[in-house]
Amino acid sequence: MHGGQGQEHPCLTVDAVQFAEPQLGALIEFRRVLAPGGRLVLSSWEAADPSDERVSPRIHAMNLRRDLPAAGFVDVHVYDKPEWREVERVMWQEAVAAPADSDAAVRSLQAEGRRSLDIFDSLRRVFASATAP
Repeated sequence: MHGGQGQEHPCLTVDAVQFAEPQLGALIEFRRVLAPGGRLVLSSWEAADPSDERVSPRIHAMNLRRDLPAAGFVDVHVYDKPEWREVERVMWQEAVAAPADSDAAVRSLQAEGRRSLDIFDSLRRVFASATAP
């Protein structure tokens, strides 16, 4: 993923790495395909409390501070993004409050919203960047 004239193109993944099996394997693959100096930028969720049993094992396994260096990345930065979570909370609240109608997609979105709001405070929203050495 090397651009012209010495510029590096970043690799971007939004809310997807937590679905990889195994998650560390996906990060290792990102590292493999990035040219030296290439940047990985990603967002994900992590468990706010490791002992919270309401959080799925997939989210419990996420730890970008631990796994990005383990995958071979350097210059790793992981930031909590509570302001993103607040926008997400409002979105789910509005979806749940929308009039229920015969549209199966709307009902599905509302069901997902209720599930998300039930465990909302159990998750942290994270944004990370890292460099391939």
